[in-house]
Amino acid sequence: MLLALKLFLAPVLIGLVSIAGRHWGPAVGGWLVSLPLTSAPVILFLAIEQGPAFASRAAQDTLLGIISVASFCLVYYWFSFRFSWSISMIAGWGAFFALTFIEEGIILPLLFSFVVVIAFLAVVLKVMPKSQSKDIAINPPPWDTPLRMLVATAFILGLTGAASILGPQLSGQLTCKQMGHCSRVWPGIAGCVGNT
Repeated sequence: MLLALKLFLAPVLIGLVSIAGRHWGPAVGGWLVSLPLTSAPVILFLAIEQGPAFASRAAQDTLLGIISVASFCLVYYWFSFRFSWSISMIAGWGAFFALTFIEEGIILPLLFSFVVVIAFLAVVLKVMPKSQSKDIAINPPPWDTPLRMLVATAFILGLTGAASILGPQLSGQLTCKQMGHCSRVWPGIAGCVGNT
């Protein structure tokens, strides 16, 4: 029963958000994809499989994981001005994993974690360059939505399956790195790949 829920929940949520983004545009799609569409189900599954104490700790560390995700976005965006999408993606992932490694040894009270994350996001927004491509429309390929659904499902299955090995702190931090975040870049990558 739990496996069936894992196989159903994430693909449906990601699929609906992708369809909404195509229908109402990237602003609505961006707001919807920022919702915890994979992290909330992961925490739910962790609570069922690993217990409420494990899930509580993982949920708290999901908050700190936002720092790693914001760093991924910032590094990817800055690199994209000078390098190809593939180099930018590798650099972004490098920043994400480096910060996740650093954060793994940090245990903060929940309220202090919240303040640190909000302050970090404010700094990231301040140093994020202004978009140069507001008028560029990218039409995602037909395989985009099914791929997002597949990646989200694989992410949930993999993370919940490895949670007992990873522990609550790393599980929480990785939960925050929804593969859907990277999927926001896929339409642009598909356009680049298609034009090369």
